[in-house]
Amino acid sequence: MAEYSSCDSRVRYIHRVNIGNIANALNFAIRRSRGKFIAILDDDDAWIDPKKLDRQVAALQSDGALVAIGGGAIVVDSSGREVMRYRRSIDPEECVRRALLANPVIHSTVLYRRDAAERVGLYDESLAGYQDWDLFLKIMRIGKVANLEDFFATYRIWDGGGTSRRVLGNAWSAVRIVKRHGRYYRGYLLALAGSFAYVAFALLPRAVRCRSYQSLSRLKKRVFST
Repeated sequence: MAEYSSCDSRVRYIHRVNIGNIANALNFAIRRSRGKFIAILDDDDAWIDPKKLDRQVAALQSDGALVAIGGGAIVVDSSGREVMRYRRSIDPEECVRRALLANPVIHSTVLYRRDAAERVGLYDESLAGYQDWDLFLKIMRIGKVANLEDFFATYRIWDGGGTSRRVLGNAWSAVRIVKRHGRYYRGYLLALAGSFAYVAFALLPRAVRCRSYQSLSRLKKRVFST
């Protein structure tokens, strides 16, 4: 486990924990953290705003009903060059309306209340992927989730990235997540159709998937960006 303390004693943020899958690692670290808030930095992403935590802590402290706050991300290629920028909605109600179609926050930008994550059972270790999406769908049933307009992180998309390498497991996880949470959020049939389309994509020959993965990933981000 690698757990790094920020300058704010209320916050612990976790970068890499090399045990099991990502949900095992995150849960392991969260259970051993002491901060009131948890901030996540995934894989080869990077924070780019030195005021990130200050702004997010202030937002959570000013609204007791707010349980998680994210921000925007800059997509970069394998050379670190900017490809696009995107973010999710700043409006908690809009986050709820879109939640079943796409993750309402970008994982590497988020700061959330540790006790809220613990109340809903932390990350689901049985899922092969999208454990963060599942977590925030659970969290949104007990409190508000929103995003700031600031761009807080870079998000790297490349063919060797974890998401592209685990595409079939991610696809079936998406189906499970949509079925699990469909009764609580809008757009169930559309979300289910989208998740099965992802399964169909995952079953294509690897060469075909590799040629189209990055462009499709960017398209999805644009569609659900604000």
